[in-house]
Amino acid sequence: MLLAAGLLALVLAAPTHSISLLVTGAVLAGAGHGVAFLAAQDELTRIAPAQQRAEVSAAFYVCIYLGVSVPVIGIGLVAVATTLFTAVTTFAAVTGAGALILAAWHLRSATPPRARQRPAGPDSRQEPHDDQVAAETARPPRGKTGFLT
Repeated sequence: MLLAAGLLALVLAAPTHSISLLVTGAVLAGAGHGVAFLAAQDELTRIAPAQQRAEVSAAFYVCIYLGVSVPVIGIGLVAVATTLFTAVTTFAAVTGAGALILAAWHLRSATPPRARQRPAGPDSRQEPHDDQVAAETARPPRGKTGFLT
């Protein structure tokens, strides 16, 4: 949500010639990007097998750097064909929509349906959720590195 709000402020800063919107947009977009980066890195560290964490982190950083650099080049190419404002507005709309969709998906998947929740107690059996079973069965067998080798 911070990223989407920051991108909106950045887009509005150009036609209004507002320095305060520009600074606010930059701060919000930067904070949103930082929070998303930390959350993604935390999730990857949590789910990656211990012996593959370095490989997973390296691949994650490659994806992050591509995700930061490729849009900048794309904005430049679109700006040459149209205007800088059109390029930035298009980028902000696509990125903001993607961020909001991803946030909604994450919030929806983070809250399991009530039917899956079981009360904890000595008489109740705690069976794993379907997504936990899928994550455990998706891991490569011991002895195989799996990720980049």
